[in-house]
Amino acid sequence: MPKYVSLVSWSSASWARMIDNADDRIAETRRVLESFGGTLESVYWLPLATHDLVLITDVPDTITAAAVTFAVASRGAEYKIETYEALTSEQLLDALTVAADARRIYRPPGSHE
Repeated sequence: MPKYVSLVSWSSASWARMIDNADDRIAETRRVLESFGGTLESVYWLPLATHDLVLITDVPDTITAAAVTFAVASRGAEYKIETYEALTSEQLLDALTVAADARRIYRPPGSHE
């Protein structure tokens, strides 16, 4: 199953709500992911960084990852979510092999090869 890394930044209103009435947002994240066949591998809070937390998830496919990201973002608690598919070392090597083929085929602008 593909692995995704999400960088999440909460809104100031979300932080204010958490200070006033803290709850387990990770349990909610896990519940949503599991309802679409995914799992939450790990969570790291980044209190001194640009983003507030990093989520590492396993989700069935890119469409599902995008849909869950859109749904969460639409609620307004997070002001920024960036989700990326992570590649294993083996997948990277496969991609580089395909890239070598693509580089032989591709002609840059202005090229007359």
